[in-house]
Amino acid sequence: RSAVEYADEINVYADEEVIRFARQEIDASDRHVALSVYVWDWPEDIAGKLAAWEQLGVERTFLTFWHPFDTLGRAVDLLS
Repeated sequence: RSAVEYADEINVYADEEVIRFARQEIDASDRHVALSVYVWDWPEDIAGKLAAWEQLGVERTFLTFWHPFDTLGRAVDLLS
């Protein structure tokens, strides 16, 4: 909670309850604080989740890539 008083960006895990809480705290602070999420394990419908998180006010998403890097193809599809 106190991070919204000084941070320029808050990064949280990609959990919708956590995202909503962070967004509420940011909104209550009356400051512009960017909201970003960190994705450890990709959900099946990553494109749908990215759109849903954007609707919740997420400005950036950090995606984790693990060996055997099978998610790289999906990431390329998201960017094209």
